[in-house]
Amino acid sequence: MTTSTLEQKTCSNCPHFKHHNDGSQNGWCLLFDRFAKQHHPITATCEQEIEAEATRQAAQQEFEQHLEQQVQLIAPDPISEIEIDSVQDSELGKVYRVWDSYHFLGIFYQSVNGTWLAQSCNSDPVPCNTPEEAQIFVVALSRPVGEAA
Repeated sequence: MTTSTLEQKTCSNCPHFKHHNDGSQNGWCLLFDRFAKQHHPITATCEQEIEAEATRQAAQQEFEQHLEQQVQLIAPDPISEIEIDSVQDSELGKVYRVWDSYHFLGIFYQSVNGTWLAQSCNSDPVPCNTPEEAQIFVVALSRPVGEAA
């Protein structure tokens, strides 16, 4: 094989490289969170980290699927009848209140560090990744196991 038929693995070929789009060959490596040039060769360390990132993403996706299965066991009915409003709290900031008709189920809010926290009426806050996940937790935690909506 000739050299022209082989594509050299460089930062510019990496999905974790973001070009600065300023006409230079500069960019940012999202994998290592640092400056990089598009012509830098991809190293064995890069390949190991790319593989580790793919493994982490697969594990996260598997966890989210498992979480969704658990939610379906706890609260199988759709939460379309759930209503949410918000109020401003002096300590927590914007707090979203979750209601099932006129029954108050709990709250969720975003902490100062960006984590979403869900709290049903008689529980401690549970950290969540998204506001949707927090809403599901409030609904699930406010019902006894096996009780339908």
